Parts: sequence; structure tokens; C-alpha cells
Amino acid sequence: MKSVSKITLAEDEIPDHWYNIVADMPNPPHPVLGPDGNPVTPDMLAPLFASGVIEQEVSTERWIPIPDEVREIYRLWRPSPLHRARRLEAALETPAKIYYKNEGVSPAGSHKPNSAVAQAYYNKQDGVKKLVTETGAGQWGSSLALAGQMFGLEVLVYMVKINDTISKLGTEKNFYEDWKERAKDLGYDSKKDTLQCNALGKTSGSKATTKECSNMMLAWPSSLAGGCPIPGI
Repeated sequence: MKSVSKITLAEDEIPDHWYNIVADMPNPPHPVLGPDGNPVTPDMLAPLFASGVIEQEVSTERWIPIPDEVREIYRLWRPSPLHRARRLEAALETPAKIYYKNEGVSPAGSHKPNSAVAQAYYNKQDGVKKLVTETGAGQWGSSLALAGQMFGLEVLVYMVKINDTISKLGTEKNFYEDWKERAKDLGYDSKKDTLQCNALGKTSGSKATTKECSNMMLAWPSSLAGGCPIPGI
């Protein structure tokens, strides 16, 4: 019999807690600093992020419970398979055993729904109606759009303008090496076109002053506000 090359757990073996590495770090990470250079406090994040997301950001607990509603959605594609990279081992001529998780089995094709679903859930619990975010290549934007649909939330995604230019240069003309120079030739202005990031800033900043944005929150793919919860298996 050939050696096992793929390990897949049963659905009832999906973890019920997230692991927080901060609890086992010999030196805690440096705090996030605000515009004034001082550490950001939870109450400063409250106008922007869901309370459950903020709690995870500042938590030092080793294990954080995964809400049942989140685990139920995870069941659509989790547990994701664990693969043994035997050909890579052979190519490297290494005695080491190399394994990798295949997160491409999620509906969005990446690991990012693991975080997006949780963030959408916590915002739903806080009564938020609309999420605003940015996306680069599109993985995070599509993941949050998926999660928003799961919980009945409207999702507004801003995409980096230059990414469309890069994609065209890369796929149509194979200009990966000199895309920056050619992007400049096309009139790309790094100060003006980076993300419409100012639009995100104005949206979040107006949250407390306009009714239109009173039920709007931001969501991010990685740390500052929630990190990226990825269950072990």
C-alpha cells in the first residue's frame, strides 16, 4: 500500500477554539501606535471595528472560542486537507517531511474566508448593516463579500486602482519586471491613485456624524483588529 499523501479530518473534528500565539510569546508584540505616536486603546478602535474583533486583538488568552455560527459556515469547506509534499521533498533531497494545508478548497479559493466569516459574524452581532474594506488582488474582497452574504450584510469593497493596470501589464504584455515604469507612463499617480484610501478614511471618519454611515464598520484581512483567525485544521 502506498504511503498516505493527504490527510482529511471529519467535520466533527473541526476545532472549536482559535489559538492565540501571543499567549506563548516570550516577548509580547509592540502595541499598535496611533497618529500621535501613542499606543492605540480598545476604545479608540470602537468607532471602526466590531467589539468581538477588538477583544481578539487585545486578548492574551491562549484559546479563543469559535462561535457556533462561524463553525457551521466553516463546515462548508473545512476541515481543509493536509498534504504531504513528497515531490518537493525529493527535489530538495531532504530527509525532512514537508506538509502544507490546501486552503484553496474554500468558496473564495484562499484561506481568507477563515477571517472574513468571523469578522462578518462579530459585526452582525453588534448590529452593523454594512462593511467597508479594501482589496489588493481581490482575495480579501471576494472573501468578505462571501461572508457578508452569509450574514445578510452589505459589503463595499475598494480595489487598488493600480492593480488593474498591473494585471493588464502582466497578463497581456508580460511586463512584470518594469511595471512601475510603465505604470508611470500610463499616468499612474501614487499619491492620488493608491487605493482611494482617502475614501475609506472619509467613510470611517463620518461614521459618528452621519446617519448614512452609523451602521457601517471596517473589516481588514490581517492584524490590527482581529488578526487572521485560521483554525488549526
